[in-house]
Amino acid sequence: MKNKIVIAAIFLGLAITSIAQGPRYAESMKKNIETLDQKPSIENYQNAANNFERIANAEKNQWLPFYYAGYASVMQAFSGMEPGNMSAALDKAESFLNQAAALEPDNSEIAAVMSMVITGRMQVDGSQSMTLGPKATALLSKAMSQQPQGNPRVMMNLSQNLYYTPEPFGGSKKKALELMEKALQAYDTFKPASELHPNWGKVYIESVLKQWKG
Repeated sequence: MKNKIVIAAIFLGLAITSIAQGPRYAESMKKNIETLDQKPSIENYQNAANNFERIANAEKNQWLPFYYAGYASVMQAFSGMEPGNMSAALDKAESFLNQAAALEPDNSEIAAVMSMVITGRMQVDGSQSMTLGPKATALLSKAMSQQPQGNPRVMMNLSQNLYYTPEPFGGSKKKALELMEKALQAYDTFKPASELHPNWGKVYIESVLKQWKG
């Protein structure tokens, strides 16, 4: 009888711990997501990446902390870093995103940010554009099929690829503009799975459309 009471107490303790960890995880994630775009800077994105990495190490079965660590590292790379430092940030981003993809295969959100890693590598070394450009487009085209209802971040990145690719190689500023407008419209119907799931990009798309339309 005593053993049964001890076992029951252990299971009860585990259940309470599990319940307690849930709110802490959500609270920590939400807090760090909110800080991502408050002060766009190399330092801020580095801090965010470090915070999400700590959450990921504590919650190894959750893909979102790895995803946001990757996203923060990509944004850090695009915040005016020197080529060498940019490459290092992109390497970290790719590592985080690969860990996210291992937990959540065929995810369009992960693919969208991975395409940004590829774009960053082309900025570091333009000679790789001929091989990396089609790779990014193929990745995003697959992501479009993974979320047929429309992921605005996938459409956004695919649109930018079209815009900056020369027409002889398949680019089209007209098609890019049309797709970017669809990306903006997609926010009217896009519903993230939870408040922790990706929902960024609308403000950026609006600024890009304003620039493209002159």
